[in-house]
Amino acid sequence: MSNPDEERADATYDRVSQDVPHARSDVAGLADQIINALNALAGAGKTRAQRSHDAAQGATATLEETLEDVVERRPLATVAVAFGLGLLIGATWRR
Repeated sequence: MSNPDEERADATYDRVSQDVPHARSDVAGLADQIINALNALAGAGKTRAQRSHDAAQGATATLEETLEDVVERRPLATVAVAFGLGLLIGATWRR
């Protein structure tokens, strides 16, 4: 005569043994999905960083052009402003 507890344990073991390959497959599929999601996020971050870099370069170029224009139009005023800033910075460092 077999023990009912042993039969249940054997049945449970058989079910778990059959489920393990499916669980491995599910975990592998989930890992692939996570990797794909992380790669997509990295790509989006890279694109966003490139756009920000391009915008900063454009702003810098615009600022440079504006300063060149001001220096060409008002050279004496530019020298006076630079001199005043130099005095201000010098006075600040002295303290």
